[in-house]
Amino acid sequence: MSAPRPRPTAPRRPPERAFGDTNIFVALLVGPEHSLHIRALDLFRRVGSGELELIVTSVIVAELVHFARSVAGWTRQEVGERLAALLEADGVVLVEGRTVRRALDLYAGSTRLDFPDAYLAAAALETGPAAIASFDSDFDRVAGVRRIGAGLANRSAEGDLLRVEPFEVPPDAILPSTNVAKGRNEGSS
Repeated sequence: MSAPRPRPTAPRRPPERAFGDTNIFVALLVGPEHSLHIRALDLFRRVGSGELELIVTSVIVAELVHFARSVAGWTRQEVGERLAALLEADGVVLVEGRTVRRALDLYAGSTRLDFPDAYLAAAALETGPAAIASFDSDFDRVAGVRRIGAGLANRSAEGDLLRVEPFEVPPDAILPSTNVAKGRNEGSS
């Protein structure tokens, strides 16, 4: 008598794909006291089973960093480690993955870089050029990044001083009669 033939299995359907919003991660991370936690668990079970794939952008990661620090009270190190682990989970697709992971590493390892600056430095290091035009001296502490800004010696890769051409700001690009430096616009109190 011959062994029974295995039943052919139906081909597995590709997962449904969707961009993940910050709120689903927040509901998951806050835990049972969040009113949407059970729904978030259901969503992430679908992700874990391969039925759903979540696409996560750098803007969502920036919001998660803000949430983790200001609401959850995580340290920079915890933010870097916990968010990296969450974003590495099966079924989570991170847009600009290498850059975002590097930004999380830079953020976790710094006491001065906020996440948008860590992301900018990571993008410069990952994609090049490794130069950032900024007045923010925090970039000077990021290994491999060269900061370009007024008052700094702007040099070419060969070390030659670069000539700076005058820049004409279009009149319609200037904010109308503002006190931006004082933090308020005309007409505000």
